[in-house]
Amino acid sequence: MNKVLILNNSHSEFDLIKNFLKLKKFKVFTTGSRQPFVRSNIKHYEIDYTNIPKIEKIIKKKKINLIISCANDLGLYSLLKLKTSKLIDTKKTLNNLLNKFSFRKYYKGIPYYKFNKKINNYNFPILLKKKISSGGKNIYKIDNFDQLHKIKVKKKDYFYEKFIEGTDHGVFTIIKDKKIFFSFFDNEQRFTNPYTVSSTSSCTNIPATIQKKFLKEILKIVLDLKLVDGILHFQVKYNKLKKKIYIIEVTRRIPGDRYMKFVEYATGINVCKLYIDLHLNKNLLIQKNTKKKFILRKIIFAKKNGKFLKFIISNKIKKNIIETTFISKKNEIINDYMNQRLAIFFLKFNNKKLLVKFTNNIDTFIKIKFK
Repeated sequence: MNKVLILNNSHSEFDLIKNFLKLKKFKVFTTGSRQPFVRSNIKHYEIDYTNIPKIEKIIKKKKINLIISCANDLGLYSLLKLKTSKLIDTKKTLNNLLNKFSFRKYYKGIPYYKFNKKINNYNFPILLKKKISSGGKNIYKIDNFDQLHKIKVKKKDYFYEKFIEGTDHGVFTIIKDKKIFFSFFDNEQRFTNPYTVSSTSSCTNIPATIQKKFLKEILKIVLDLKLVDGILHFQVKYNKLKKKIYIIEVTRRIPGDRYMKFVEYATGINVCKLYIDLHLNKNLLIQKNTKKKFILRKIIFAKKNGKFLKFIISNKIKKNIIETTFISKKNEIINDYMNQRLAIFFLKFNNKKLLVKFTNNIDTFIKIKFK
């Protein structure tokens, strides 16, 4: 029997684990510093996925022959150190993509500046960002010089970039043989934290001509950096006036918060299985599905800290809910409401008009009650 090790076991790896469990010839192992999200039919080791010596012992002892990264950039560096996967870029390439400052030096899409409080030629507003970070953390919007000079962070870890006006989007692609095998554009929305995605909808407002142009830019990156097969996922801003897409973030791992299931609901294509097939060196096959599906993925955040009691769901959308993943439990303490996920709802609508209407007001239809 083949054995696969997945380098985390949270709600974000749920679909990856479940798709492997469907392959009866595989035994699934997971690591992670917390209690596993998926518990049935797997063997979990409660160790951090960055702990290379301990993971190497597990690989050797259990004779694991396939290792797959998780929904965190650090998992990619673990995979690189383990030297067991063909689907991993070089360290230099990973740094060019995952270090935000290095990527901006390489790609030169958004004007950026080194961290220096003495410079007085900034065109406000600007963003202060940590070079290596994820999940919308360690980002600060600065509107004037007073705010600029009050910032207290480690200079070497941060940089500034120009604040870009526009709508928020995700662009998900699967790379095969230095070509874009699959692509998907969405619309993103924010809740309390302006730098963390709270919902995604399947109908993007980026025109097809702009999408096509951006895919050509992606292909240039693929060829220039000689990227191996795998996922290449972007968060972008679309400026309608300039008719231009700006890359905000880029990664080579699976997106978090069950994004791949969202893509599957929206397109009818199991992109998680395609990702697995890449690792198994299988031919990738897609059944053409031209029918549009109007899907919303809603990630639930609270407005404040406190003791979570339950969700209050309006009768107006109950019939639209097709699946729910509960992350937080009753009486759980919310102590980081800006980042702590409580649940993920998938909703389906009959047309684009309804999708847009409910997306814009979804936080009035799904609420949180505190104890």
